[in-house]
Amino acid sequence: MAKQYFDSQNIEYSLHDVENVETFNELLNRNPSARTMPQIFINDQLIGGYTDLIEWLKQ
Repeated sequence: MAKQYFDSQNIEYSLHDVENVETFNELLNRNPSARTMPQIFINDQLIGGYTDLIEWLKQ
């Protein structure tokens, strides 16, 4: 849903394939408590998942 939201708003983003072990480990290092995907970062700040993104955008 986050990807569709970004696409619908013409917002550029980077997609990281967590099926790649190196990428998965890198993301876990950035947020060890992550248990769901996506994990959204904006300007290197952890936002969280899609619901967190929507709440963050309301600010």
